[in-house]
Order: sequence, then C-alpha cells, then structure tokens
Amino acid sequence: MSTSYCAVIKLPIEQVFDKRLWRHGIIEFFEEEITTLDRCLTNGIDYIWIHLNKINETSCAFQVDRIPTDFELQLIELLEANVYSEHEPQFWGFETMEEWHSAMEEEARIEREEFYANLVAFLKFKTHKFKKGTVAMDKVLIAHDLVIEDPTFLVAERKDQFLETIDKIYYEEQREKHQEVPW
Repeated sequence: MSTSYCAVIKLPIEQVFDKRLWRHGIIEFFEEEITTLDRCLTNGIDYIWIHLNKINETSCAFQVDRIPTDFELQLIELLEANVYSEHEPQFWGFETMEEWHSAMEEEARIEREEFYANLVAFLKFKTHKFKKGTVAMDKVLIAHDLVIEDPTFLVAERKDQFLETIDKIYYEEQREKHQEVPW
C-alpha cells in the first residue's frame, strides 16, 4: 500500500505567489479554468498545483503520492513547507490528533443519523437514497427482515440496538461468505 503526503506551506499566500520564485525559474501558470483556490507553479517543465485552504488563507498545500521530483523538493525547501503523511492530522487540516478524531467521530455520527433516517424512510415506503447493489442496500434488506420479525425495532428508543443488530448480522454474513474458499 502506498502512503500519500502533502506539503503544507506556512507562508502567507501573497508571499508564495509574489514573484520571489522567479529568480529560481519558477513562475505561476495561468489558465482560464483556474479558480481562486487552485493555482499552479511551474518551472517550464514540471508543475505543481497549489490548493489554498478555504479556512486559513495563510497556508496551502500540494500533494505528493510518489517519490518527490527535484522540482517538488525544490519547492518544499524554497517555501519552507512541512511535509505530512496521510497518517498525521496536519495532512487533513487539523493541528492535533484529538481534533482529527473529534471531527471523524462527528462525521460518523452524521452519517449514522442520515443512514437511519433513510432506513426508516425505506421501511415506510418513502423516498430514500439507497442504491441497488450497495453495502447500504444489503444492510437495509437485513433491517427489513428484522422489522418483519419484530416491528418494535422501528421505535425510536431502539434505534441504537436496531443499528447494532443490523451491523452484527451484516458482518457475520460477510465473514461466512469470505471464509468459503472458491477453489
């Protein structure tokens, strides 16, 4: 498996694009489609897209998914960038592991609530976002069978138990399915 890296530039954006890199043969490349949040630096051969942070305009980043080129290494040095792997919170825009974990927990909570709302809609024959052939639809079909056996699973107070039971059955089925060797 490969690991992605990004170089976070702590210089103010104005300094990154103020022509100070010209003496090193690096200029900004312009195109009509370029947005204010995406800008490009080039040495005439290689190029790097710089993605500006919407929240903190004093930092920006570019991603390196392989061994960095000489151009990328030059930019990292000239722009005094810090390099972070995808396993570090700074890669994702967080300062600490606690911030990162907190944001991930909040995202998981929101996804769980959306899943549950769509699940109830499906079970009540209302509009939902589930697509055929997805893991979510597999879980919905398990939920359907559970509700047929015990309609009280739809009582709001049983939401956690309902979702845990769906997950437990789904993962047991997956484990059984993948333990069968096809040859």
